Amino acid sequence: MNWQLKYPDYLLIPSTDSKTHFFGGNQSWFSRYWQKEAGCGPTCAATILSYLSRSKPEFENLYQYDHYNRKAFIKHMDQVYRYVTPGIWGIHKTHVFINGVLDYAASLGFHLIVHSLILHPKTLNERSTDTLLSFVEEAFNCDSPIAFLNLDVGEAKRLQPWHWITITRVYLEDGQVMADASDEGVKRTFNLGLWYLTAKKHGGLIYFS
Repeated sequence: MNWQLKYPDYLLIPSTDSKTHFFGGNQSWFSRYWQKEAGCGPTCAATILSYLSRSKPEFENLYQYDHYNRKAFIKHMDQVYRYVTPGIWGIHKTHVFINGVLDYAASLGFHLIVHSLILHPKTLNERSTDTLLSFVEEAFNCDSPIAFLNLDVGEAKRLQPWHWITITRVYLEDGQVMADASDEGVKRTFNLGLWYLTAKKHGGLIYFS
């Protein structure tokens, strides 16, 4: 089984000279130190909002710039950062991310609907892969990238803890629920199912329609 965005190439951001491409935004593109250190949340939000803008005519103005390259995307990231703003712990709560994205969209006259699958430490023994796959299927049926927060990687590898990335594809491989994601301008692959079943701290998956 395989679920993915309809237009994954819409996440490719050309360099200014168009000779190279990045897979989504990179927090290191911000200009200030704290933005670079704690900017994974706004970078994830900017990546998702730009995809919705490019893939859905009704959301076209969620991305405000005529050009689509690294230079213009940094301006977009800066604009989103004003609403999705990290605090002293970064953006370590899903509701902070959600409220920031909704406020950004509302500032441009859009009303987004939030869909979330939130992890709580107390639910560790109650989680089901079926619940995860159902949520993923709904997101990609809406052609919406998934914002992913993990404060604890659990038993999964290839993940940074305390980090936001953007899931673009989920698929089954040898019985495992695997995911591709935009992370710091490149594509990462990791075991989403293993994370979901073993992470012990707050985290979650979010998409907007």
